Amino acid sequence: MNRPFIFLLFFFSSAGGLYAQIADRAFVNGKIYTADDDQPYAEALAISGELIVYVGSDAGVQAHIGTATVVEDLEGRLILPGLHDVHMHPLEAGTPAWGDCLLDPYEWFTDDLVDALVDCNPQPNSNGWILAYGHSIFTLLEDGTVPRFALDAAFP
Repeated sequence: MNRPFIFLLFFFSSAGGLYAQIADRAFVNGKIYTADDDQPYAEALAISGELIVYVGSDAGVQAHIGTATVVEDLEGRLILPGLHDVHMHPLEAGTPAWGDCLLDPYEWFTDDLVDALVDCNPQPNSNGWILAYGHSIFTLLEDGTVPRFALDAAFP
């Protein structure tokens, strides 16, 4: 093989690592959770477009900060990268795990909802729970009856 060709191939393949991608946003002086057992937290995070391009030290992120980079000092605050849903209804995700009884959200009395459940004839799951969906907690609260007591009476 041609020696200069090998040299140029090696040179150009390694030169890409010399230039850090400039970030649109950088977060410094923080506590970045990484979910990596070897390094569970980092100090800085850099983002370019929709990509995280750097997670590491405050000193290391400097290579990713350009003149147009927006830098935010976290002042020791925590970042948890990822998607976080703090309010979810997993049983309402369209699975049969939520039961077969669709209740009317506009029933204004607990007794009416209990009657609808009895008419539906739900079968308890393996844990003994009877599951239904569709009711409105607000209508149950306005009734003044504790729904659990009504359900316990209907399904002893």
